[in-house]
Amino acid sequence: MRTTLLVLALVVGLTEPLGALDTVTRIDDEKVVGIVTGVDSSGVVTITPTMPGKPPVMRIPASEVLSVRFDVPLIANPAGDLLVLASGERYRISVRPELMSAQPGVVCSGADVLKETNSMAFANLRAYVPGGRGAGAKAEHAVVDELLSFENDRDVVAMANGDRLTGVVELLAPTQAVVSAKVGRVPVPRDLLVGIAFSKTLRPYTEPEGLLAETRLTDGSVVVGSIAGPIGGRYTLRSVLRYRWEVQAKTIREVRFRGGKLVWLSDLEPAKVEMTPFFNRSWPYRKNRSVWGKPLSVKGVVYERGLGVHSRTELTYDIGGEFATFIADIGIDDETRGEGSAVFSVRGDGATLLPQVEMSGGQKPRRVKVSVAGVRQLKLLVDFGKDQGVGDHGDWLNARLIRK
Repeated sequence: MRTTLLVLALVVGLTEPLGALDTVTRIDDEKVVGIVTGVDSSGVVTITPTMPGKPPVMRIPASEVLSVRFDVPLIANPAGDLLVLASGERYRISVRPELMSAQPGVVCSGADVLKETNSMAFANLRAYVPGGRGAGAKAEHAVVDELLSFENDRDVVAMANGDRLTGVVELLAPTQAVVSAKVGRVPVPRDLLVGIAFSKTLRPYTEPEGLLAETRLTDGSVVVGSIAGPIGGRYTLRSVLRYRWEVQAKTIREVRFRGGKLVWLSDLEPAKVEMTPFFNRSWPYRKNRSVWGKPLSVKGVVYERGLGVHSRTELTYDIGGEFATFIADIGIDDETRGEGSAVFSVRGDGATLLPQVEMSGGQKPRRVKVSVAGVRQLKLLVDFGKDQGVGDHGDWLNARLIRK
């Protein structure tokens, strides 16, 4: 990527292409392929399409853009450890040996793409996974998911022998972690350390309003906030948690936008949840996960966003007449191994917006797009299908509302 990309910052002229094959995806899933030549502070993505039937130059408001993707590969084995923050940011870092009790947070430096040194405040830490085990990205993600699933009021250190040590992490150094536990001060060597789930009782993170850029780097790091540059071929990334990084243009793989016209349903709390099990067992709905807590997946495609429910579940959202369109893909999650059959429907203020659609396990997901103009109360229902309640793991995939 070789251009000036600027979100929530000063306008800078752009002259060079971001990559050989850039793809701008709009919030309604329309894709524009071509050469992106810029994004300015007013939130306009400028692209020269290579697709037939498109104008020579398109200027798309960033509030209407889901993502800008560049033709840059991920690094197969990035250096460093992985640190996950309350904001959802992920940093590939190397920790420094300063005693945590003497610092305002964990002092660390970027290990691969990131180069600067920052002190990460305790309240912002959520998970830490040491690198260098050669287990691969999939295994690392599984560890992170497990650590983030803990509902812990103190730090939890996961060790290779299966033990869990609860207490307060006093030191996180290149060779060991030191935990203050009930049994005293316990050193955990790095080669025994699987990961750390930090206490979730510290000051919660509140996402600021307005358009945000989620910048994904080639080493797997994710920075949420703004991006500006280039100056000397480098971009400045400013985190919503006030951390600052500089990266080379070629290390930026994707920029996703949020806080514009699109609102993910998984970011909202339903006003009412009604679950009526076929038998006696109730299954709570899940955000960005299937009923069984796995990544959402239908017909082999994994989705980062959506809602996983079991029949019969009705979710009611108070949307206040602020939106124009509801979009989602619907289907039965792959975790049922082809079993299950559920009926999906959508209602708004008591009126039918989507008539009943029955989906079975193994089918490709079906696109749902309905007008919700003026609708104040939106209801999503997954009802029993022909198999009653067996395997009815219904997914509302990439469920989203688009503002007027």
